[in-house]
Amino acid sequence: MASSLGHMLALLDLTGLLASCGLRLTVVATPATAPQLAPLLAAHLASAVLALTLPFPAHHALTAGVESAKHLPRRSSPRSSSPSTASGGLSTRGS
Repeated sequence: MASSLGHMLALLDLTGLLASCGLRLTVVATPATAPQLAPLLAAHLASAVLALTLPFPAHHALTAGVESAKHLPRRSSPRSSSPSTASGGLSTRGS
């Protein structure tokens, strides 16, 4: 589950630190991500953090039903493994 949450785990760590200082917080999630966050919030932050689920907006440039990168279709063409692209275009040779 951790890999599908990406940067959300860092956000939840920050949320926990702020909550431990007596602050009450609201974490906003989409319907697709809320079920993944709910157990983490309930286990550690239930008394100080409110989870608010908002619908992901529809837009003509976005694929319907895609609320996170996890839901994007995989590429059908294989990636190039040439040395120039394998390192993100950076040279890995010594000078």
